[in-house]
Amino acid sequence: GLPFASHGLLQVELLTIVIFYLAVKFILYYTKFQLVAQKTVRIFAWNVRENIVRSKIMWGAATVLNSLQPIFAKPKTWNITTSASSISTFPLASRIMIRNLPYSTSESSLQKKFSDFGQIAEVKLAKDESTKRSKGYAFIQYNSQDDAMLALENMDHQEFDGRLIYVEIAKPAKDILGQYPVTCGPPKEPKKLHLEEHDELADCWY
Repeated sequence: GLPFASHGLLQVELLTIVIFYLAVKFILYYTKFQLVAQKTVRIFAWNVRENIVRSKIMWGAATVLNSLQPIFAKPKTWNITTSASSISTFPLASRIMIRNLPYSTSESSLQKKFSDFGQIAEVKLAKDESTKRSKGYAFIQYNSQDDAMLALENMDHQEFDGRLIYVEIAKPAKDILGQYPVTCGPPKEPKKLHLEEHDELADCWY
């Protein structure tokens, strides 16, 4: 009777292994689905937020420009489509921030590595103004949102130049509203955007 008992135990062990394998596979699939859903929600939230900001800018600019007209002048509608559209040349969520970079990392090495995920418009390594030494983080502007997300998914928490790096979607510059006057009188000279130094990490929505 021992051979049959051993055969039965072997079947139970094989069944246990199969169940364990399927459970692990389900957990991994569910985890991956969660990450994709979280990134989708984060991008959608940024789209809504950016549209609200642009709407406020266009309304404020039209109000100020109309207030500059002489009282006796014939009212006319100001076309601010060009000004509003020039605020952001690239798609939303197409700029990434890379943190924890070695001080020896160069823009050319970042260009070479991250161009594997899509067409890059700009690579900006943050440096100290006085010493010109790297601050350990950089920004990469892609031409499309999909390329930026592909770079994030493949390079976040990965080793680069001997260090573990962190990749996130970068926020738009905080001083974007400074391009338009907010009081009466002659409009002030528009402020230049400094996306290199003022970008921040995107808020996590999970």
